[in-house]
Amino acid sequence: MNRVRQILAAAASFAALLVAAPGHAAEPSVFASLDINKAQGWADALAACDMTRFFLSNPDLEAGTIIAPGGGILYKPLFIPEKTLYTPSLNDALDTLVLVGQVKREEVVKARFQFASTLIPRFHKAGEVDKAFLKDQMKLCNVLTDDVKKRYGG
Repeated sequence: MNRVRQILAAAASFAALLVAAPGHAAEPSVFASLDINKAQGWADALAACDMTRFFLSNPDLEAGTIIAPGGGILYKPLFIPEKTLYTPSLNDALDTLVLVGQVKREEVVKARFQFASTLIPRFHKAGEVDKAFLKDQMKLCNVLTDDVKKRYGG
């Protein structure tokens, strides 16, 4: 958990630049709970990043199924991926972190389920502020996955 906090602290100046963009701070995002700066550990951070990427794909939540990147089918209502996470790069980071003992797969599954349960029903309320939040968040998530590769290999 300290490693997550160190990585996020290193990205704090980057995050400050992103969040300071005009017009983005007027109201809290529907997706504010995905803020990886508030993650309690790797499980939360990975799950939040994965849900961020899922929502950035602008999924049709009225569809019965959604094709995930890298294959696999997600089923309504929560569109939970077979491979734990929606995004292949985050699955790679998860595999690496599990291998080095930094997180348990079950913790990530639980965190992703909680985010999906809470946020998928609110997706239809998302507006421009929310989309801007997700784009900024994904930049931080990319820093996070790059750092996992750098520190632990993979």
